[in-house]
Amino acid sequence: MAAEESARFVRRTGVAVTPEVLEQLDADVKWLAVDYRRRPKYAMFRPLAGLRRDVFDMIDRHPRPAHLIDLYRVAGQLSSLLALASFDLGQPYAADNHARAAWLCADLADNNTLRPYIRWVQSSVAYWRGEYRDAAELAQSGQRFAGGAATCCGWRAKKRERWPLPERNARLTAPWEPPPTPETAPRKESVPSVYFISSLA
Repeated sequence: MAAEESARFVRRTGVAVTPEVLEQLDADVKWLAVDYRRRPKYAMFRPLAGLRRDVFDMIDRHPRPAHLIDLYRVAGQLSSLLALASFDLGQPYAADNHARAAWLCADLADNNTLRPYIRWVQSSVAYWRGEYRDAAELAQSGQRFAGGAATCCGWRAKKRERWPLPERNARLTAPWEPPPTPETAPRKESVPSVYFISSLA
């Protein structure tokens, strides 16, 4: 509690966004990304949403352009984690909304490291809802931006596992395919994406 009060003090002191505030935000995001694996998802939602609200408030105060890019990046990271938390809590509509907000933030920050990560989240959400064509299209969209980020968030492994190269085009054009069986379905996994967040700062 005392540590959070200190962090809040740094974030809210004064009106201008400073390098110290940005450093605190990056530290907060990294901590939340690690904490995401240790705590129940319902317990993570409030601190994630609260920190993102603080970041949105900073954006609304019209900071310097150089700082604005970093604020959009942080807002995108937090929105991505909110999308994961919403999906894990069985709220796919909320997950989609948070993912779209994350994509907009990544676009405003012009961040080609965050973009493929968000597409990874969106593809995973679509896949586990049974929307396999959308999942494949989102994965292919993310590949346009994925360089070193692909390995960090487990993208290449997922792409090979879910859409093998000879079947990928057929999956995109097929009108319907049966859902995977317990033997063939990949394990639902968000570990790589959660830890990848801490490397985006």
